[in-house]
Amino acid sequence: MQHHNVAIGHMLPALFTLTLHTNDGNTRCLCLKILNDVLALLLPHMTAPATSTIQGTAVGVDDVQREQLPLKASHAMTELLEGTIIPKAILLLDEEGPGPAYVLKLLGAALLWRPELAYTMVADLLQRCVDFFNLTSPNNNKHNLRVLYRSENHE
Repeated sequence: MQHHNVAIGHMLPALFTLTLHTNDGNTRCLCLKILNDVLALLLPHMTAPATSTIQGTAVGVDDVQREQLPLKASHAMTELLEGTIIPKAILLLDEEGPGPAYVLKLLGAALLWRPELAYTMVADLLQRCVDFFNLTSPNNNKHNLRVLYRSENHE
């Protein structure tokens, strides 16, 4: 975890920019998968500025003591999520294939880490998640349900 600043400052923004600007669906899905994988590695090591409990378990706390990254890294991650990823995520929800599921998974992970990020989710993005919540939508999956649940219960 010693090079977290490179991942947060360079790798994640570059992957998300490539995700937005590529026309190749396979490349877009690969970038989103890598974004999710890196977030899954970094977020448990970051102290969320606010504490929250989801389903009775404290966020970021488990039986294993983990090396905590500096608070500066948490602030940089928050800026990346609030300023870049969450506002532009709606652009990726209209595509076919597995892309929207990766976006929903990413949003769910962000909301689990910092529930108050729901405030930065634009109404259109939340409305899209509500629209997915029907039996005929291919994006009606556990990730969509988690985004809806976490955005509703963020207080």
